[in-house]
Amino acid sequence: MHYRLCVLFTRLLLLTMLILGGSAKAQSVHDNPLVLSIYDIQYTEDPSGNSPYVGQEVTISGIVTGTNFSGYFIAENPEPWQAIYVYSNRNGPKVGDEVRITGTVSEYYGLTELTEITAFQLLSSGHSATPLSLDIQSVSHEQYESALIQVRDVTVTSLEDYGEWVITAGGASIRCDDLNDYVYFPQIEDQLAAVTGNLTYSFGEFKIAPRKTNDISGDVIPHYLLSGHIVTMNDARDVFANAYIEVLGDEIIAIHTNPPAGLPIISTGSLIFPGLIDAHNHPVYNVLDTIPFAQLFTERYEWQSDPLYARFKDQFNAIRDYGGNDLQETNLFKLAEVRALIAGTTMIQGVNAYSSEHDSFARQGIVIDNAERFPSRIYHEVFPLLRGSSFWQTKQAEYWDRFIIHLSEGTNQDALDEFYTWQNMSLLDWRTTIIHGIPLGSAEWAAMAAAGANLVWSPASNLNLYGTTADIPAALAAGVNVALAPDWTESGSLNILAELKVANQFNQSAWQGSITPQQMVEFITRNAAQALGIQEWAGQIGLGYQADLMVIPGDPSSPYTALLEADPADVQLTIVNGRPLYGDPDLMKQFPFLKDMEHSIVAGVDKQLAIQVSSHAIPEATKSFSEIMAELQAAYQASNPKICAFLGIERKPINNILLPIIILNYTPNSLRIHQQFYCF
Repeated sequence: MHYRLCVLFTRLLLLTMLILGGSAKAQSVHDNPLVLSIYDIQYTEDPSGNSPYVGQEVTISGIVTGTNFSGYFIAENPEPWQAIYVYSNRNGPKVGDEVRITGTVSEYYGLTELTEITAFQLLSSGHSATPLSLDIQSVSHEQYESALIQVRDVTVTSLEDYGEWVITAGGASIRCDDLNDYVYFPQIEDQLAAVTGNLTYSFGEFKIAPRKTNDISGDVIPHYLLSGHIVTMNDARDVFANAYIEVLGDEIIAIHTNPPAGLPIISTGSLIFPGLIDAHNHPVYNVLDTIPFAQLFTERYEWQSDPLYARFKDQFNAIRDYGGNDLQETNLFKLAEVRALIAGTTMIQGVNAYSSEHDSFARQGIVIDNAERFPSRIYHEVFPLLRGSSFWQTKQAEYWDRFIIHLSEGTNQDALDEFYTWQNMSLLDWRTTIIHGIPLGSAEWAAMAAAGANLVWSPASNLNLYGTTADIPAALAAGVNVALAPDWTESGSLNILAELKVANQFNQSAWQGSITPQQMVEFITRNAAQALGIQEWAGQIGLGYQADLMVIPGDPSSPYTALLEADPADVQLTIVNGRPLYGDPDLMKQFPFLKDMEHSIVAGVDKQLAIQVSSHAIPEATKSFSEIMAELQAAYQASNPKICAFLGIERKPINNILLPIIILNYTPNSLRIHQQFYCF
């Protein structure tokens, strides 16, 4: 078991013991918390470094200087003894927030913390988090614990277990940790201009914990200009013809009309969109093609109880467990992510992948990003109503920004009733993102809009399984934020560009084209980011946004139509976290930092893949896509029964297949059903 999981279990055990054995003491101190400075709590002359206020409840204020999945760091000033770590999943402040909190001072294996947070107040936002500049010889001292620090002119001298790495300068060394993901993969002898991060303490050592990629600076961090026609998808929907995006690390740091000197320019002459966001999928299953059900269904529990589905699960489990229990899981995820990547997708939803045990496929820098990975604050559930009210009340008290839930997937009354069950548990709010919502009508859309809830629309899967899909024009008219996503390959589209075509064709035939091309593109960019709660750093092109980009040919006067018509073979470049991972060979070869590129052919067009990473911290990072495919094909050949065909990165076209469509329109007094036909 990973040592961080052991640490988590130890924390839970200690917390349980404290609750069971110390409730009387807790009651007495909670009545009168001390109002202190962080300096008061941290300053000590005790050689152990323990705070003089251990066990006491205190109220403090400060600026958030760093966050991670388990808590956050706050500081009063960039000075000694003036920072502390807050261990809590109850609040989700951002760097630069000024907060006032009440909690109990504790020592966790030498790290002074504030735990059991009983009060939290956001005072203001947008403050700078200035690091303390220190010589590396001075870093490992108690007075700098939890402070945001920076050391300069260092060399990577060692790569350690659990993602840690050692930097050295002037004969002194310190470890760097990977509590957060960053797109820097250290190599011995790397020369770094600076490393910034919060100084934490674990396993008897002080360590620097960088917060993001650009906390690490030097020539090894990519810095370049990408030129073309920039389709920003910002609030004004600006399109900048013949402009330049400046990328540093994994961040967009500027947009220029004229290129600054001294930076390499990758000229595309094409449309540059924000990376597309797949707001709902089941990527681990996407090794297999469509389940050949012989009929339509009225709700998801019907097809899930069909004997054919049980046989499909047997086939899938045989593939996943080929060679050992879950041995093919990483390969399965990477296949699905590469298939999404070649369609311009830079983020996919589909697995609660917060811990380091998911590093092999979910870590930032490994193929495309996983939406649920921190810094996102997303929890998704396929069967949310089976969890019950108490489970969701607990989740509501935690820091989640979105609950992404399958709800109302079907056409019958039971499917509609699921919406009201969720609403009646007082769970329908801005954190709710409903996947499917097929039978919802005007009353339900109005309730969602009033609550600020979101919808993810998967028309291809809905049509295949139920012969109908959600009434999107009505949802939009009510003010509901709508995203579009493929669902999975067993009943939905192969990728997001294919799903976009299904949606647009249905829009033309059923809704007389009432949804515009611009709205369609919004569904898979800014709207999807909103549905996932990541709108502050994804879904558009702008200063400070993540450098997730996709490039296709087209006219800047009609960019949205160009994207609706694009296929994976048209995608000239997909950049994830500033790293080009797929594209035309003439563009890919212009990035000098790319290594281990693989030749690929997509719909007869030559392409390059660059998904291999040289990282000591990420299992299977160096595996090529050809190796992944060979292992999965062997797993498929050994699987039984064979209900579904093996699915690579492309699906063989099937022409002239007509499926019945039932368009549902709820009105206050009636349900109108119209049967049509739709050609995939």
